[in-house]
Parts: sequence; C-alpha cells; structure tokens
Amino acid sequence: MHKNKMGVNMKKFLILFFILCSFSAFAQEHNQYIKKVSPWSIGISGFGYFSTAENFIINDTIGNGGGVGLKFKGNVNKFLGFITEFNYTYANKDLYNVLSLASHIIDIRESIVIQYETYKGENGFVPWLSIGVGATIYQPEYDVLGVSSALGDFNGVGFNVNIGAGLKYNFRNFYTGIFVDWTYSLAYTNTEIHLLNRSSNAGNLDGVRAGIELGFRY
Repeated sequence: MHKNKMGVNMKKFLILFFILCSFSAFAQEHNQYIKKVSPWSIGISGFGYFSTAENFIINDTIGNGGGVGLKFKGNVNKFLGFITEFNYTYANKDLYNVLSLASHIIDIRESIVIQYETYKGENGFVPWLSIGVGATIYQPEYDVLGVSSALGDFNGVGFNVNIGAGLKYNFRNFYTGIFVDWTYSLAYTNTEIHLLNRSSNAGNLDGVRAGIELGFRY
C-alpha cells in the first residue's frame, strides 16, 4: 500500500516536471522571435550651415559654412530614443571688404527623439523628430584689411536649444539618412567686444544645418 502511494506520487512528480520543462522550452523558443529594436547606433554626418540671426557685434549674420558631426543614439523602444551629438561648424563673413569674421563653433547636444524605428536586423525608412539642449564653444577670428585683430581673448562658452527632423533608411547593420535642424545659441566671452560702434560680450550663433549621415546599428 505504501509502495503504491509512493509510485503514484512519483508519477505525479514526473508529469509535473515534464510539464514545467515543456513550458520553459516553449517560452525560450517564443522569446527568440520577439522583435526588438537595435539598442544603440553610432554615426557621422556632414552638413551645410546657414546663419539665421544678426550677430550683436557686427549687426549682420556670421555667414554660411559647413561642418561635421558625431552622433551616438540609444533606443528605448520603437518610438523613443536619446541622442548625444558632437558637432564642429565653420562659418565665414566678409563685411565691406574690410572686416572678415571666421567662426569656429563646437556644439555638444543632448536630445530626445520621437521616431518610428525598425526592428533589429530589419530594413526600412525611419522618420524622426528631436528636441534638445546643449553647450556651445565659440572661437571667432577677426581680420581687418587682412591683419588679425589683437583685441583680446574673445573665445566664448554658452548654450544651445535645438529642434530637428530627418529621414533615414535602415539596412541590416548600418543606416544612412538626411536631416535638418535649427539651433538657438548664445556664447558669452570674458571680454566685451567693441566693433562698428557696437559692443557686447555675447555672440548670437543661431543657424540651420542641413546634411546627410551614415552609421552602424548594433
């Protein structure tokens, strides 16, 4: 009687063990087919730059130019991501064939991205919008009649607020795309600049960037 009871319990245990193993195997197999987005990507960009606001000092824009950038992007899910960007921009402006202003701008940006990302390993178009803030480093060079001005140290540090949009195409392990963004940016110097009967310790660097990017998906 005791042996029969032990046999029944053992049989129940084996059945339960078999059911648990089968469920675990099914869950693991099912998880393999759950679609996920690539957790992060890294890319480079090249862009044109178009100044959109008058500089406080020269009473004109700082001119047009271009630059290059480096972008790190992390995806929370298919619809939300975060971007860290490092951009270098060069712009030039000649005034009255007398004054030449060359601008070197470095931006560090942190942005939130609203997107429609493809799943990992899948091809497809990805539209996106972004908004962010960051730090700006400004290094201007002033030449008067071809002679560099020796008016002090006018390098500036400030902030930027930016909005952007783009469309990229994802391949299995890399991507390419186009983008445009607008940046409101101010950089403050330690020295007040006096030029053309105007003076300020701030440089207005507002501008539009439009360019292309390409990178790797991981």
